[in-house]
Amino acid sequence: MRKTSKKCLLVKGCRQVGKTYSILEFAERNYQTVIYLNFEKNPRDKEIFEGDLDVGTIMERIALRTGKSITPEGTILILDEIGYCAEAYSSLKWFTQDGRYDVIASGSLLGILLNKKDDALSPMGFVEVCEMHPMDFEEFLWSMGVSQRHIDHVRDAIERETPIDRFVLNSFNDLFRRHLIVGGMPEAVNEYSRTKDYPKTRKILEDIMSQLKDDVAKYSSKPNRIKILQCLESIPSQLAKENDIFQYGDVEKANASSRKFGSALGWLENAGVAHRSKNLLEPRVPLSVNEREDSFKMFMCDTGLLMTMMDYGDAYTLYSRDPFCNNGAVMECAIAIALVANGQTLRFFRNRDSTMELDFVLPDTEHIVGIEVKSGRKKRSSSLLKMQRTYGNSRGVKLADGNISVDENGTLHLPLFACCFMKEPRPEIPAPDYLDSLSDNS
Repeated sequence: MRKTSKKCLLVKGCRQVGKTYSILEFAERNYQTVIYLNFEKNPRDKEIFEGDLDVGTIMERIALRTGKSITPEGTILILDEIGYCAEAYSSLKWFTQDGRYDVIASGSLLGILLNKKDDALSPMGFVEVCEMHPMDFEEFLWSMGVSQRHIDHVRDAIERETPIDRFVLNSFNDLFRRHLIVGGMPEAVNEYSRTKDYPKTRKILEDIMSQLKDDVAKYSSKPNRIKILQCLESIPSQLAKENDIFQYGDVEKANASSRKFGSALGWLENAGVAHRSKNLLEPRVPLSVNEREDSFKMFMCDTGLLMTMMDYGDAYTLYSRDPFCNNGAVMECAIAIALVANGQTLRFFRNRDSTMELDFVLPDTEHIVGIEVKSGRKKRSSSLLKMQRTYGNSRGVKLADGNISVDENGTLHLPLFACCFMKEPRPEIPAPDYLDSLSDNS
């Protein structure tokens, strides 16, 4: 079998993030022939992949089922909800090795469905994985008609750590708070950008939340079902506490423990419904070996869905910046979502006596970055100063309502929406300069 560098694309994401529409739109714009199979809606399509088959036989069966004449040139095969067909999932390896066809596979709840199937031979290493998230702030700005020129102006100011034009800053602050309320579910964003009608948008979000709960009932084991819903419904109140570290006792007052609810939280993570942020023993590199398994926060995957779990009037107090309202839960959740979408791993630091609290801790190419989020009246950032004095090679970032500046302690002050432009650093390791002297030809 000939080798090829071509890989199948595997698109993963939670339900309702619009991946099917995005994939079909891309395919129809770029290919003459689009073959689309959905294993959830059409279970009979699983028959195509039964048996020990090569790619040629699979494509002959697809041609017979669809009635389309298929040639490798100008054709793309889309295998949607592939988690329902373990054989199709395994076949991605053979499609990659065959190399003649472009294939996009996609699925919601892949972490849930495929974990149940012992016969699912993983094609990892032969597929390129694309994780789909709810629409981020930049995509929300596009939907609201904001020009790329203004977006690039803001991104450039953040990268250069220079102030943003005041009119642009105020406009982006306003749009960011709208984004917090609407969230990033494509159907909700489309409704809001089209009508500017929040009650209609909220109704869509409530329907999506109902569908997520239906997924819990449909795709989880019966003993775990109630526990998953209990954990899900506790997230807003957990985040609203002054001590927002997840407490099992806040899910159920009696006999609550990680043993009882740990798998329920894992289900929410694997389904893409929630994100976990782990506390650190110390904010030192490597961060991954300093994580505490017994201390963490749980964030919703979308602030629009989080808002539907709160009172209707909370949306207005968030938008109006009511100084007496605790908006920290939504704001911190929004920043967690933005960091995940930009490839960051969620971690925070709170020492045992709570004398130092960093809402997020990120690795950078040159130092550790500690982030404090200030959404209300309290603007002091003593923890950042303490971090910089205690831990060398660190830098503080404060996210709050305000422009970009650097204070006398070296702390970088950014507007709250700046988190949406914080990409995970991808440092390059230089080639060794001594290889020539070690080679046989020297």
